Amino acid sequence: MLFNIYFRVLKNDPTSKVLSAILEGLAEFAHVINLDFFSDLIEVLNNILETQDELGYREQLHCIKTIFVILSGQGEVLNIDPIRFYQHFYKNMLAVHAGKNHEDFRIILETLNEVLVKRRRNMSQQRLMAFVKRLLTISLNLLHHGTLACLGTIKTTFQLTSVLDILLDTDDSIGSGKYDAELDDPEYCNASCTALFELNALARHYHPTVRKMAMHIASGVPASGEGSLPSEIGKLSAFDLFEQFDSTQMVFNPAIPPSQTVRA
Repeated sequence: MLFNIYFRVLKNDPTSKVLSAILEGLAEFAHVINLDFFSDLIEVLNNILETQDELGYREQLHCIKTIFVILSGQGEVLNIDPIRFYQHFYKNMLAVHAGKNHEDFRIILETLNEVLVKRRRNMSQQRLMAFVKRLLTISLNLLHHGTLACLGTIKTTFQLTSVLDILLDTDDSIGSGKYDAELDDPEYCNASCTALFELNALARHYHPTVRKMAMHIASGVPASGEGSLPSEIGKLSAFDLFEQFDSTQMVFNPAIPPSQTVRA
């Protein structure tokens, strides 16, 4: 009944004031939506993304997240080309920053888990490299726990595939063409023609764990030896890093020294 209400509003009144709540609900429960609704729902969400000029940034992210959750689950049986949704997501990633919409990065993080981890075998090498490069670019504009989450996602992706190793090679003769960081299509931005130079800046970050993670990735994510991570950090997922290093969730207690401040 709830999904029927959601779909009725999406189809009949996409400018409704409750649209944000509906999209957030769909993103949260997309994994339990009946398969019969998938095709219509994806088409409606795509129409909203392309036609609603006043659609908020957070609402766009919820649309994209819902679509990829569907396509990563039962929706794999559908004959749907997700290229337009990759483009929507790739374009919207750059809009998050350390200011008022930093908390929206968690939605990006959840969508990246669907795109880079669960659907990595469905992505071309060019597209995969473009997403990793853009994720590292936005890591320079986030608070430290957001940056750690970016690096955690990149670390996991490096561990799952070897095609990204080319991005650690600074030889500018590799690849053909020139990387276009402003192009909104990840397939044709020539990400294979660039390198992860941002790691050099992050290796001098103010936060010690960011520095360790950056050096770990720059070293090729070794499991042991030089460049490896301490076990207490290496075992943390991107979501764990985002939550555990979130200093905005700290509560100050005047009876406790600052070094022993506890979490809420």
